[in-house]
This record gives sequence, structure tokens and C-alpha cells, in this order.
Amino acid sequence: MPNGHVLELVSLPVCQPRVGAALLRAHAIAAIIRLRLDPTQLPTGTMSREVTVDWVQKQGNSAPVQVQRGIGWAGIPDADRACSQYRITLNDHDLTEQAAIAVMALLIHDLEGGVLQRVLPIGSGGDYLVVTRGAKKADQVEVSGIRDDATGYQSRTRLNQKTAQVLTKSRAGFASVTTFAHSKGSIVHGYLYFVRRGSKKRRKRKRRR
Repeated sequence: MPNGHVLELVSLPVCQPRVGAALLRAHAIAAIIRLRLDPTQLPTGTMSREVTVDWVQKQGNSAPVQVQRGIGWAGIPDADRACSQYRITLNDHDLTEQAAIAVMALLIHDLEGGVLQRVLPIGSGGDYLVVTRGAKKADQVEVSGIRDDATGYQSRTRLNQKTAQVLTKSRAGFASVTTFAHSKGSIVHGYLYFVRRGSKKRRKRKRRR
């Protein structure tokens, strides 16, 4: 992991003090299933998985950069039994969405200093409010997960959809998409994009052209 380090699921209550204890109880096991068991089964004893993240940071108007992070599950009590129960209790869609929320919570804290404040009502544009490092106000973050995407096309399409969704109600915000088997092989891939609406002047200029 050349420019990365391992972000442990068990740290959620610390890095996300407002909601992390609930995320650990509700979503960490789903993340372990998607990272360790399905769609890619890792060797017994493996305790972390590398994630390649395309990241557009909030500060400035920078192009996407690619970083590597690990997501680990050391210290999760009775994880094997819980994984067995989750797999016969939750459907594939719910497992994937819960796993993606857990991954987002770790990545947005690590990359942006983001602390989730609360879930948003359905129809708000995003899923959560997040306060990032040095921010004076909260931003919305919209989250989505994809179990597997052999070509990468679905992941990019989903990112565009979630970008548009978060900007329906806000002038700016984050879109987070995690794909647990991406493109060729078994890469776990994430997008964490900070996006902004274009200014009215810029849109008028484009129309005149």
C-alpha cells in the first residue's frame, strides 16, 4: 500500500463520535462481508483489504488524485458468526449499501477530516451531513455501493447519478461510491468526489457559445 494505511472499522466510534458507535453495530459486519467474503473471498486470517480511491478534495479546484487505503476488521468481536447471520438476514442490496456507508465514514474522516453529524431525510439530496476539516458549515454527502462491476462503467455512471443527486438541493457536496469488485480482477474501488454547481455566469457563457 504505497501511499496508504489501514483504517480500522473498530475505530468508527472514535473517528465519527456522533454516529460511529451505531455505524459499528449496524454496518461494520456488512463491510467485512463485502471486503472479505463476497464478491471476493480472501484467505483465512486476512484482516484488511486495500481500496483504491479516486479523490477530488474539497479545497481548491483540483483534478482527481488516486490514493490507496486499507480497510481493516481487526478487533471486531465474534465477526465470523455475525457474518454468517447477516448473510442469511439481509439481502444483497442492503449488505452492499451498509458496507458502502461504513467505508465512506472511514474515508471521509481520513481524507477530509469529515465528521458525520446526522442522517438526512429521504428527498434531501444527500444521505448525511458532514463537517470537514476547517469548514464553517456542513456539507451533504451522498453514498452508494456496488457489489461488482466487471467493466467499471456502472461505477462511473453511479458516480454521475449521485453527483447530480447531491446537487439537487445543495450548491456543493460529496458523492461517495464504493465498488467491491471493480473492473478486471478483484480490486475494491472508491470514488470520493467533492462537487460544486457551476456558477450562473459560467452557465450563461456556455449557452452563448
